[in-house]
Amino acid sequence: MSCCCKYCGLQCEKTVIAFEGLAPFQMSTECLVCEKRFHLSCLKSHGGNSARNKRLPLCGNGCREIYERLQGLLRVKHNIEDGFSWSFIYRADTDPNLTRLDAENVECNAKLGVALSVLSESFMPYIEEGSGTNIIQSIVYSCGSNFPRLDCKGFITAILEKDYEIISVASIRIHGNQLAELPFVATVFAYRKKGMFARLLRIIESTLSHLNVELLVVPTVKQTRETWIRSFGFEPVDSTTEKIIKGVNMLVCRGTEKLQKRLPKLT
Repeated sequence: MSCCCKYCGLQCEKTVIAFEGLAPFQMSTECLVCEKRFHLSCLKSHGGNSARNKRLPLCGNGCREIYERLQGLLRVKHNIEDGFSWSFIYRADTDPNLTRLDAENVECNAKLGVALSVLSESFMPYIEEGSGTNIIQSIVYSCGSNFPRLDCKGFITAILEKDYEIISVASIRIHGNQLAELPFVATVFAYRKKGMFARLLRIIESTLSHLNVELLVVPTVKQTRETWIRSFGFEPVDSTTEKIIKGVNMLVCRGTEKLQKRLPKLT
């Protein structure tokens, strides 16, 4: 990941060092959405609303728009045809000093627990050898870390429900307008091979297009590669996407290759 300002290209240092004839390096921050570092002064000079972003580290109006639209989607249940519904959910932190828990937060965290069980039924435990971290659990609960390979903050869980039962689950993380990753998907056994994930994937792609995200990237093993390509329209990543991937903190899944799908632009 780059440690340079996305606007001016200067290295982002926390210590201020002055050189003869040069202005001191400025303090910088990392964008909440795309993870790129930036100086507030550079943001302002490039037309970003730094005053509006003061409390949130957002590198420009594009990432701010993604963030605001996404906040409007989180924890909102969308009813669709035939008794189905979908939601994007994210861990709700609770204040231990509160005497009463917020019912919406409790429901959200309960659904995340069910989503974790659905994923755990489909995947072997993915434990990081050095730390013993359960990666799938960290993804579902969007756990941060000082080590990039373990940093799962920013992950959102997409769920498809049928009559209040969670039947299909996907983990998504958005890296600005350029791409989103989708490392884990699962459907409960009773609903497999009935088009449930295809239904959820269409919702995910439509939502990402609404957020102006250009690419969706998935990891795949040899056994599922052709399904992603033939059934869902993915293709091997090209050199341009490879360069983008190198600049973001994407989950590395052992023994997989990455596929991409270009998302339609909404007019």
